[in-house]
Amino acid sequence: VSPTCPAARENQAPIPDPYADVPEPAIEGPCESWKALTKGSPHAAQIISPTNFHSSGVLSMRFCGQDIKMQQTIHFNPGIYILDGVNMSVNANAFVKGSDVMFYLANGASLSINGSGTLNLSAMTSGEWAPILFYVSRSSLGHSHKLNGNSGSSFEGVIYIPNGELSYSGGAGLIGACTQVIANTITFTGNSDFQSDCTDFPFKEISAASLIQLVD
Repeated sequence: VSPTCPAARENQAPIPDPYADVPEPAIEGPCESWKALTKGSPHAAQIISPTNFHSSGVLSMRFCGQDIKMQQTIHFNPGIYILDGVNMSVNANAFVKGSDVMFYLANGASLSINGSGTLNLSAMTSGEWAPILFYVSRSSLGHSHKLNGNSGSSFEGVIYIPNGELSYSGGAGLIGACTQVIANTITFTGNSDFQSDCTDFPFKEISAASLIQLVD
């Protein structure tokens, strides 16, 4: 928040989307089942590695047909994870980590992160989709997503939901992280906070205010 803005400014013009020119990744690759991939063991630690060579030149993995429910230790190796019409939830006692990753949610996929789970995730620092961490398709209109983290969670990257709603709440004190949150509607509740000292990430500037002047 700017130090020259002592109070909320109401009825302001929408802020231009700084990532409007970032293309959506192609939905491709074989359909993976979360249950099969985790061998039907909901509480056993798992390492998830993308195996498909995406047309963009990076490794990817596509999930479809079954929702992703994490309640154990999960390590995502670098790459793009495509959630094709499936919901991703992080529940009690889960510990999810990964670096150089992006989660792309398409065809109505949604994100739900509960406060009792801990996530340490960081986006790619170079390439076509850097530094987006969660990318919700622009065609997903009006879908709701929830990020309810805890004081041990860390998200480094952009949470990008251009045409959806994000509820950001419950003590999501994202320590030691650099986070941008971009959504059509964002609702902050509880003691939510995040850091924005982003010298190590190729973030785009968010234009918080603009002025139009007519001249003769």
